[in-house]
Amino acid sequence: MSNANQNTNPFLAVEMAGKDVAIAQQDAARSVMSVAVETIKKNVHTKEDAKAFLTGYAEQIATTNKDSVKSLKSRMARIVKVLIVSDEKLNEFHKLSKPADGQKLIAKLSKKCDGLKPLYDALAIPSAEPVTGEGDSETETEPTDADKKTLPEIFAEPMKQARHHGYTTDEIVAELSRMQIDLAS
Repeated sequence: MSNANQNTNPFLAVEMAGKDVAIAQQDAARSVMSVAVETIKKNVHTKEDAKAFLTGYAEQIATTNKDSVKSLKSRMARIVKVLIVSDEKLNEFHKLSKPADGQKLIAKLSKKCDGLKPLYDALAIPSAEPVTGEGDSETETEPTDADKKTLPEIFAEPMKQARHHGYTTDEIVAELSRMQIDLAS
């Protein structure tokens, strides 16, 4: 037997430990998704129920996760809307007419999803692609001068998000500088 078949990675045990943590995290995410779906199916039947459920969810999440309450509540809201068939656009896109349809869709997608975020993404209505009149062209055209946004307009929302998540101006500038270096490499 040759030594060529033996792994010489001195960090293999540490990598495996990292994988073990990732597996536990994935299992936990699947468990949370399962509990959420079953709880919603059992307790949430109307828009009023949905509002009360989401209020309770957001209040509890805020006790440990203040920075992302809005996004977590938004994810949960989409799942609730599909399960109780209460959103016209989601219903139309997914061809849902009754809660059983939403439950069937969630059950199908849940098998492929490792948590609430992937399920939320799977339920999203895809953005419409802009029509260019050039058939199936993959090229992206630059906006005309009249349509071109200024840099402050472009960066306003990301800056707002960074500040919302507690980053200072110095931290934002440092990250932009780091990104510039990475892009130049």
